[in-house]
Amino acid sequence: MVQQPPTVMIEASAASVVVGEEFELTWSSTRATSCEASGDWDGNVSTSGTQAFTAGTEGLLEYILTCTGEGGSETVGTTVDVLAPPTVMIEASAASVVVGEEFELTWSSSRATSCDASGDWDGDVSTSGTQAFTASTEGLLEYFLTCTGEGGSETAGTTVDVLAAPTVMIEASAASVVVGEEFELTWSSSRATFCEASGDWDGNVSTSGTQTFTASTDGLLEYFLTCTGEGGSETAGTTVDVFPDPNSPSSCSPMYKVRTEHSCDGIALLDEEYIQSQSDGIETIEGPSGGHAIRLLAGQSVKLKDSQCTAYGMPGQDFTVSMWFRVQDDEEHVSAMLMGTSSNFEFDDGFVLHTDVRRGKH
Repeated sequence: MVQQPPTVMIEASAASVVVGEEFELTWSSTRATSCEASGDWDGNVSTSGTQAFTAGTEGLLEYILTCTGEGGSETVGTTVDVLAPPTVMIEASAASVVVGEEFELTWSSSRATSCDASGDWDGDVSTSGTQAFTASTEGLLEYFLTCTGEGGSETAGTTVDVLAAPTVMIEASAASVVVGEEFELTWSSSRATFCEASGDWDGNVSTSGTQTFTASTDGLLEYFLTCTGEGGSETAGTTVDVFPDPNSPSSCSPMYKVRTEHSCDGIALLDEEYIQSQSDGIETIEGPSGGHAIRLLAGQSVKLKDSQCTAYGMPGQDFTVSMWFRVQDDEEHVSAMLMGTSSNFEFDDGFVLHTDVRRGKH
């Protein structure tokens, strides 16, 4: 009697799996007395059974089963394709930026057919690319990228810390003082780790505070404060205008004299040639009878180039006046202040006009 060879069957629970995923082999046979495994498994196995496996590496796994009986041997096999999930990389061009600053996201992937953005960006994106962003508000930005392929999905992410620049405030207790008078500077800041003074004060100062000053000389005092923090630096400033003490006698001696006219609305200086020769930065206006003059009125605009003392007037005039001119950066406006009257100054042969260039806005 002729013996029939064994029949052998083997199959996997899945045709493909992802790395790290489990699957099973199931096999059976007839007319077999022994079975032997080969390929990606080996050794003697029962003539029928089930065995669990975990996919360790990407690639095609082959499972061969040879069963033997009185009628001979029979070999069968099956395969399991082990797929790896995508790899995903995303990074920002800077870990931290300041509000208003630009930065870029760069990303790439492998074994991915599609990618989806989430967090502080969203929508479908390419499997690799670069995109520019502008930081609009302070805070931590989170960018996630999920890419999908045959082997499943993988997510990666990155963050960008958006920092705000410091805020700085500085103010003086008075916009103007006279020589010898005290005033205070008060300042404060936020998001600052240190502050530095410049201008008419200097050195490192606290991030907030108050300091007292005494005006020693006339002129425009400028106080600047620069505060620095993680978000950068910010500068603020303030000014204090220091005027001469009106009760102190003038130390200025006249340099030259010109003829004047006077009326209820101001003083007209008639000798343009002398004025121009002493200070060629002075502008003239149309004077009486078509002549050129400088008329000193309340709010009159005048440009003065240098510092000088000038005596104006004709002998026998019955008044003495002193005026202080404040010259501003704004060329369209310069004002004059009456600092004294005949009760403050000794009568000579006219009145004394004391001029001094003062820089800055008042």
